[in-house]
Amino acid sequence: QDQQCAFWQLVWCQERCHKADSDALRTAISETVQELGGGLVCFKKAHTYEAWAKRSRRPPFVLLTDGREFKPCVQADVSQCNQPLLCVVFVDNDKFHGRVCGWASRLESQGCKVPVRVIQDIANLRENLIRNVGRLCGHSAQ
Repeated sequence: QDQQCAFWQLVWCQERCHKADSDALRTAISETVQELGGGLVCFKKAHTYEAWAKRSRRPPFVLLTDGREFKPCVQADVSQCNQPLLCVVFVDNDKFHGRVCGWASRLESQGCKVPVRVIQDIANLRENLIRNVGRLCGHSAQ
């Protein structure tokens, strides 16, 4: 589950991340992350992600979540050094997509420093990671 890598990790927080019906999605995400030199960590709920982030200093990471866990993940009480460098929210439901985009657009005015990208196609995860992997690899985990 928690793979050690030299540079960065993708933390996937989604209730069904360990379920059989998510095998294909988890494999696709894992292969993309590995191709870009990262490791994958999966959590079902935001409170587990929060506990992980509080335990010790983490390597740079991208947070991938869904509309259900997005708000609790962003509101998690984690130290500044364990904030994700990017949050990607995968929402494949049009109705929920609008709500998530609306909430995400207000985050910066509420003091959130983490850039947020909302995607409707998991293929867009790769594009977002490629655009940010240089930042991830250049950010040292001390």
